[in-house]
Amino acid sequence: MMLRGVFTFSLMMFSPLVFADSLDINLNNNAARFQYSSSAGVFIQGNSEFHIGVLYNDVNNTMGEAGLIVRGGEENVPGLTVGVGAKAVVGAIRNGLATNNVSAIAIGGEIEYALPTAKRIAIIGEYFGGPKITTFADADRFNQSGVRLEYEITPQTKAYLGYREINFGIKSAGSAMLDSGTHVGVKISF
Repeated sequence: MMLRGVFTFSLMMFSPLVFADSLDINLNNNAARFQYSSSAGVFIQGNSEFHIGVLYNDVNNTMGEAGLIVRGGEENVPGLTVGVGAKAVVGAIRNGLATNNVSAIAIGGEIEYALPTAKRIAIIGEYFGGPKITTFADADRFNQSGVRLEYEITPQTKAYLGYREINFGIKSAGSAMLDSGTHVGVKISF
């Protein structure tokens, strides 16, 4: 039994997934979100990033996601970066006594504007949506939007304050909000 644990730990230590490019943790009073991001440059040329994450809230709703975003700088506007991508999301949402299983394939993007200051301050907005045709199980739509103000503490650490809304349309029950409100977070690069 001990040998199995040592073997598993050794595999994890030398696995490329353990050496994360960044870890993003954000919290509010009702929800916690954890996201791991890694460069996808091996598969796609340019500034691309693969991410996986999970969100959990205080009423036992959960959402997992995996996605890819490709970013490019706008040469005419210094400090502006635009990204487009897609993500797959799955979740379980409690709605009264029932639990709705939801999933979606969403497309969207983000816009980041880094202010020209000595310490890097950036404003980032994002939107991802999945219409009825790309939502499955008990869902008939998916929307995720957010904005945040980010401050670079060190080149490897950013702290931010943000606002986000994540909701699913439920076939039998209208709309279910998974998260809505402000949050604070930190993004640590390795």
